[in-house]
Amino acid sequence: MNYKPALNIDQKCGFRYVSQPEGSSYRDIYETDFYEREKPDYLSKSELETVYWTLLWEQRLTRVENCSGKRGLVLDIGAGGGFFLKTARSCKWFISGIEPSRIARKFAQEKFDIHLDKGFLEEELIRIFSPDFINLCLVLEHMEDPRKILGILFKEMKPEAMLWIEVPNDFSSLQKVITNQLGKTQWWIVPKHHVNYFDFNSLGKLLEDVGFLEIDRMGSYPMELFALMRKDYIGDDEVGAEIHEMRMKMEMNIINEDPNILLNMYRSFARAGIGRTCNFLVQKPK
Repeated sequence: MNYKPALNIDQKCGFRYVSQPEGSSYRDIYETDFYEREKPDYLSKSELETVYWTLLWEQRLTRVENCSGKRGLVLDIGAGGGFFLKTARSCKWFISGIEPSRIARKFAQEKFDIHLDKGFLEEELIRIFSPDFINLCLVLEHMEDPRKILGILFKEMKPEAMLWIEVPNDFSSLQKVITNQLGKTQWWIVPKHHVNYFDFNSLGKLLEDVGFLEIDRMGSYPMELFALMRKDYIGDDEVGAEIHEMRMKMEMNIINEDPNILLNMYRSFARAGIGRTCNFLVQKPK
């Protein structure tokens, strides 16, 4: 029997979340299934895109360093194959990471000589590491009770530590255009993997509600524009790969010319509520 998700709305902050069937657990998916069955070529594809991701991560780390005035210890939660930490290490940060998947941890160790601790979001590890900066990239949408998760981070982070959080931007105005004008279903609802659905307003409210101080917010490139320009990637992996390559080339060209152009463009996207993902840089106050 197919499970039909019930979408609920958080009454205080407005994000949407899926009621999970009894006995289900996201832990099983990301400990064993994701890199083995769901995305067996994910790590090898990411490795082929190293030049792009290195440029992108360098800009993120520079932004954090400029705001905090220092490099220190970065903790990557949901560290995958260690690509972000590899870049952080080359940028002279001390590194630490948490990752549930055995396959991803083994990849990071063998490819980059990076040790990742096994886990999801373990309070004791955050307390032990006492990071200056936490990277939480495309993780929160997968985890039940995001208010509790962010509350744990806030509680265990030291004062003035910084958090970069990135989640998909869902139920956006451009997604609405596509569903109404192109007759598409709400393709971004994937309850097997995404438990929570945020936009800029709801995530901003949630971070503020937990106690974080917002430093910056940015979008990313709104991939929905491709569908509106007759590059319909929805349900078509071949077109999806093509437009992903186009987006990467665009961003690399801009970064190589002047990274501030991309930064300011993506800030303007955030103000308009568009972009495939929402990015927030926040800080725990003194």
